[in-house]
Amino acid sequence: TKAGEDRGWFASVGEGAVDVMAIARLIDIGGSAYSVAVVGPVHRMKPIANRLAVKLVARCERISGLLKDK
Repeated sequence: TKAGEDRGWFASVGEGAVDVMAIARLIDIGGSAYSVAVVGPVHRMKPIANRLAVKLVARCERISGLLKDK
């Protein structure tokens, strides 16, 4: 979605399974696109979604940086 692209991460709430939420970010590895995701029960994920997203983005950027050095 446009919102996901703008903020740098994507969310899915109850799409694959009713009580499940996922936060994901795309990462490029060797010219191929991969997704790194955090998944859990909606009632646990929703209250901390923004904090999880910040950590996810930071971790993905770190992975990307490490792979560029190789």
